[in-house]
Amino acid sequence: MNKLGWGIIVTGIPLAIAIGAVIAWYGSTGGILSPTSRPDSQTPPETVIPVTIETQGGRDVLVNPSGRVNPNFASLPYATLTLQITNKATKTHNIMVPETGASTGPIAPGETKSVSIVYDTVADLSYQSANAPDQIHGKIVIRKQA
Repeated sequence: MNKLGWGIIVTGIPLAIAIGAVIAWYGSTGGILSPTSRPDSQTPPETVIPVTIETQGGRDVLVNPSGRVNPNFASLPYATLTLQITNKATKTHNIMVPETGASTGPIAPGETKSVSIVYDTVADLSYQSANAPDQIHGKIVIRKQA
């Protein structure tokens, strides 16, 4: 074998392996070449759900965008679930998640505040109004994606 053929083999094979590795890594990151863009190091998504506090039948209730009263919410471990709460009732409310200590603080009528929940394991959490826990209450279900 001549020197040119041997040079092509010695250089071409490692170069082909290196190009293949870069292409595989690039594909596994969704097309972003950065050490922090690997799928196993990405943070889970954040979900923002706009909800309202309304007075229905003489009681203040939490209502989701589809009109469901005191609904259950679902999230994944390590994902952020943010409830963006607008108070359309006449009383001030403070929505809290007792298991995590998360709270909106007082939400006056006409005001909007948010509460964010991040939990690191599968669990059933609860939310409630500190001012009217018998009226505004529900669950936040943290489950792994099937």
